[in-house]
Amino acid sequence: MSIRFLPLVLLLAPLAAQTQLYTTNGSLNSVTVTDTATRTVLGTVPVPGYPLDVAFHPDGTRAYTANFQGGSVSVIDTATRTVLQTLAVGSYPSGVGVSPDGSKLYVVRDYNGQVQIRSTATLALLQTITTSSTNGGFGSVTFTPDGSRAYITGWGITVLDTATDQVVATFSAGFCANLALTPDGSRVYCSDGWQGAVYGFDTATHTLQSTTPVAGLPGALAITRDGSKAFVAVPAYLAGIQGSFAAAPQRVMQTIDLTTNTVTATFLTQQPPSGVARTVDGTRICIALPAAGQVLEVDPVSNAPLAQYAAGSRPSSTTMRPATAVANGYGSVCALATGPVTLTTSTLPWLGENHTVVASNLSPTALPLGVIGFDAVALPLAGLLSFGLPGCELLVQPVVVQLLGNVAGTASMTTALPDQASLIGAELRQQVLPLDASGLGASNGVRAVFGMR
Repeated sequence: MSIRFLPLVLLLAPLAAQTQLYTTNGSLNSVTVTDTATRTVLGTVPVPGYPLDVAFHPDGTRAYTANFQGGSVSVIDTATRTVLQTLAVGSYPSGVGVSPDGSKLYVVRDYNGQVQIRSTATLALLQTITTSSTNGGFGSVTFTPDGSRAYITGWGITVLDTATDQVVATFSAGFCANLALTPDGSRVYCSDGWQGAVYGFDTATHTLQSTTPVAGLPGALAITRDGSKAFVAVPAYLAGIQGSFAAAPQRVMQTIDLTTNTVTATFLTQQPPSGVARTVDGTRICIALPAAGQVLEVDPVSNAPLAQYAAGSRPSSTTMRPATAVANGYGSVCALATGPVTLTTSTLPWLGENHTVVASNLSPTALPLGVIGFDAVALPLAGLLSFGLPGCELLVQPVVVQLLGNVAGTASMTTALPDQASLIGAELRQQVLPLDASGLGASNGVRAVFGMR
């Protein structure tokens, strides 16, 4: 049974979208947190050892930094913006990433080409893998949307199966310092800082699909939320100096049409650009300008500048705090004739997608009633209705009640969530009440927190 969510939107007070941008100020040993909604600095977190990269736990409660000169990783509490722990991991960690299930931290160490896999709960070392990542200060890691693969940069790309953490593929990609995946996970794009090109690879076959020359030596890149365009920082070019070549700074950003794989626009920034990030709702591209100590925001459709504002002293890498969808069960399950009816999550509550919960272990003759609301209650059904079964509770303050289909003892309830960024972080609660000859029973409840990707 599918329920359109649009009528319910009117009952929700809009919540602020996740708008926190973390920028590293490596030479100043700090990380700055900026609210991109108000374009103000929320705070600066002292982090020892030249923080070079930031990654978040999927629930957004922790940020992890790779401290390149300090040979360490730090853990930041995002609520208090304080460092909880700094752990030595060995020389030159340049990139960090957290598996989409939140269980593992991947730390890329340059020069020795190692990737450490650690527990996010304890930071204990689980495994060390040797890769081709030996490119001196620029190795990084990113994950496919389904979390099944990790891509490690280096002189080429190494692909790990995140279930086993075994290498499943390696392929040549030049001096691949930065990676970005399309939202559907079908393509991975790499900027080659030596050859002046951006390469596109098929993630299923790991074969080269496109080569796009750019106007210099490319660095960070970000892909729009619809997957149609890449924004590429081109902060330097090779200049002839006294018979040799050296990298010279420039102030260039370029956009690439990912359908034709051609450069469609070039625009200048006030200072050489560094990190590039897309806001969670996809309405802005944030570009770090280290020499100016600012972030430039541009419109991802028109490339027009929207604002430029302070964001740390020398912001380099840019990472948006995630707005992750979460669904958890809560409340007790009462025993019916067939045993307890359990309600589980089939698909997470991502805005713009369908969120489905499934009730199982129903009596074949039961009429399941799906209940949706926004507030939790704990009301005995026996006290509400004469046919309410003892020990069963209503766990959701009802806003919508709808009869669901019972197929071989299971019932599903699908809610179509709007693609509306103002609802990030809003909560929905669901429960199924099975009615049969014995009376009205109850499943556990599910609390869904809306996210966006």
